[in-house]
Amino acid sequence: MIRAPVHRRRFLLLALAVAACALRPGTDARAQEPLVIGVGGPLTGQFELFGTSLRAGVEAAAGQANAAGGVDGRQLSVAVADDACDAGKAPAAANQLVGAGAVFVVGHICYSPTREAGAIYAAHAIVQIAPSTETDALTDRRPGPGLFRLAPRASRQGYVAGTFMANRFPEAAIAILHDGTAYGKDLADRVKATLNAEGIQEVWFDQYPSGQKDYARIAGRLKDNAVNVVYLGGYHEDIAQIAVAIRDAGLETVIVGPDSLADSEYAALAGPAATGTFYTYLKPLPETPRAKLLGQIVDREAAIDPRTFMLGYAAVERWISAVNTAGSTDFDAVTGAMNDGAAETVIGPVRFDGQGDWVTDGFAVFEWTADGAKPVKTPGTD
Repeated sequence: MIRAPVHRRRFLLLALAVAACALRPGTDARAQEPLVIGVGGPLTGQFELFGTSLRAGVEAAAGQANAAGGVDGRQLSVAVADDACDAGKAPAAANQLVGAGAVFVVGHICYSPTREAGAIYAAHAIVQIAPSTETDALTDRRPGPGLFRLAPRASRQGYVAGTFMANRFPEAAIAILHDGTAYGKDLADRVKATLNAEGIQEVWFDQYPSGQKDYARIAGRLKDNAVNVVYLGGYHEDIAQIAVAIRDAGLETVIVGPDSLADSEYAALAGPAATGTFYTYLKPLPETPRAKLLGQIVDREAAIDPRTFMLGYAAVERWISAVNTAGSTDFDAVTGAMNDGAAETVIGPVRFDGQGDWVTDGFAVFEWTADGAKPVKTPGTD
């Protein structure tokens, strides 16, 4: 078993104090080889925090399982592989876990590495739970029945934004703009479809130029169309500049945007113009009693992202439940069990649909205020 650093080993010991999940007791586990589960993700580079947090969550869940007797009569051993969130490095990372004998992998973090690694796991009949990739294409073009997603589909975000706008601003003149990227245009298209289905027709749908320093022309067009609310599909740098231009023009137009605006840099770039901006972002994970206790432990660890940790922990629990139901780690039996109903985890019941997607609403609406980002009550989207 790969040993964690001292601070993480201390963390794992604390995690074992959490109430044990319903695990089958091991049968003479010491007489058998450990059962290997893998963690794939960025353990170095820009997204290292998320990779190390995922690893910590998986190791904590494995430690809990081992303390309760193991899984399928065997102790768990955790193997890790670093992809640095680089699609080019993902195949080597995936093959490293295949070589380690992993029967189950939690990972990866970024979409392209998750996709590249997923094809390899599918070819080797290894069950995979991807804990953070929201891109619809991951399961739309699923490499095999062993890939599951413990993250909401991105398409849900456009629906939540559109429904929020329809309920909050039913009489407003609405514009929908995007930056032309696959991310921004897809969201704008889904917001438009949702509003139109609610009987609301936007007054202006268009693409804005990305990377500009002055968006006075956009603000002028909004003024000419008497736009009350504008949805901006794109990235936070551009939207911050547009927000400044809107306020500099003296407009009170309400800005609604996607999860890119959750970045605190948006508020820093837009300054006072950020106040009043609404955006969609991932819902907080359910706070079960065990999640609350684990969260308190995580809060004492400076280098841990709580959400990623919890998703890693929950992924292991969901797989263990499937193994217990199947009575073995056989690929076909476990994937069948993964598709069969919900299983209790640290974040509450987790159920997958026939496409491998997590059955969850996933997104909520937040507002940037003078005191930071705050959740917004959104009837019709909760």
